[in-house]
Amino acid sequence: LIKKAESAVLVGELEILAAFNVAKLDKQVVGGKVTKGIFKNRSQFVIERGGERVGQGRVTYVQEQKKDVSQVLEGKETGVLVSAGIEIKTGDKLIIEEERVK
Repeated sequence: LIKKAESAVLVGELEILAAFNVAKLDKQVVGGKVTKGIFKNRSQFVIERGGERVGQGRVTYVQEQKKDVSQVLEGKETGVLVSAGIEIKTGDKLIIEEERVK
């Protein structure tokens, strides 16, 4: 399991509504809705399944309404190409956090 960093601040959270091409872990295509914050392109994320952190990955690109974008705001749906260590499933959450320096 992956623990949350002590000084991590939530940037964005994406709830997965559909997952495609999951056999290729480095080129998974997922669709989801941003439920918190902003989901940013080229960000690292952790995968949460059933309240447990089960993996991590990186956003390769983000699209909104079939157009490449740098970020998607809360409440919007998006398509995302990701590279992850495990298969992403419908219902998972992709969580982007940033470390805050004190």
